[in-house]
Amino acid sequence: MNSALFESVRGWDTWLRNPTFIDTFTEEELKEIYKQFKDICVKFLEEDVKWTGTKEKSLPMATKVTKNERSEVERRYT
Repeated sequence: MNSALFESVRGWDTWLRNPTFIDTFTEEELKEIYKQFKDICVKFLEEDVKWTGTKEKSLPMATKVTKNERSEVERRYT
């Protein structure tokens, strides 16, 4: 699932950076895509934060994420 999601996101990123492709959408279509993708993205990130936090708390002390590693992870969400 992660690979499929990654490839889909990468494909959309490529398409949306391409002026020729983006011109095939109406403004209304782009607004609809934005709204739908935003809802999906927020839900995905909420689940990501929830499960990552749960697992970080359950790690044995020797394998806990260091402050520097945690800062790197936190930067991904800002």
